[in-house]
Amino acid sequence: MANKKKDFDPDSELNQAYKNAQHVHFQGIDMDSFIYKNVCPTQAILSVLFNCTHEDLNLGATLTEFKEYSQKFHPKGVGLFDTQMKCVALSSHGPIRDVHNCFAKKQLAEFYSDDEKKEEYAFHFIVYIPFKGYLYELDGLKTVKNNKILLKILLSFFFKAPIDHGAFPEDNECLDVARPIVQQRIQKFIEDKTHFRLMVIVSEPGKKYERELKQILANSSLTDDERNAQKSNLSKLINEEKRKKAHRIANLRRQHNLAAASKQVIVLFLKQRKDDLLI
Repeated sequence: MANKKKDFDPDSELNQAYKNAQHVHFQGIDMDSFIYKNVCPTQAILSVLFNCTHEDLNLGATLTEFKEYSQKFHPKGVGLFDTQMKCVALSSHGPIRDVHNCFAKKQLAEFYSDDEKKEEYAFHFIVYIPFKGYLYELDGLKTVKNNKILLKILLSFFFKAPIDHGAFPEDNECLDVARPIVQQRIQKFIEDKTHFRLMVIVSEPGKKYERELKQILANSSLTDDERNAQKSNLSKLINEEKRKKAHRIANLRRQHNLAAASKQVIVLFLKQRKDDLLI
């Protein structure tokens, strides 16, 4: 008996994964996979920055150079090779690695036996970003789910792509699409008794106030009294943001451990003093 030819199912999981990967590649979204431990927060933040097109964002020379370099790995598709190579490049990038390491907990070196090892909590970061009219979920650990082992391996290798949560209207914010999705995830965390934190990357308020101030000064429909009143209010807000920024910098300087630097200064001073005495 001849085998019956199976009809093509356009809604199959494999086909949906393929369309999702091709759609994401067409959009040009930037995503990394997690193959190293303790890099999740850095990759999550960079996933937001590298896919953000807001006018207030300035990546700077270092991140711009890395973004352009990492986009050359796999230009013809979105797959595990592409995302893993980006993660390798990220972990090998000196300036980014130094900044990542500086956020490690500052403590004295401690040694424990296997029986005395302290329990550590595992943290994972998931990103939601608006990108070209669509809301995406970036999770470097998540692959397309399937109960069949071989198909799961195939999907996880070729289709490690962001999750498309649908489009949002141009005249509307992505928050209307993201809010119920995030609320559903939060509810699941609460039911599972999982601790979580919700963080948002936004523009500096100072830049927003300065942009509004320029618009007010250029608005000829306002009277002098209205313009002066709004200008005075925004100027106060701008000065307050500058004061907060100066306070944050001063607070960071007070918290920084200068013991190693002070020791090195003393060593160099004594060495110079010794050389002067010999002369």
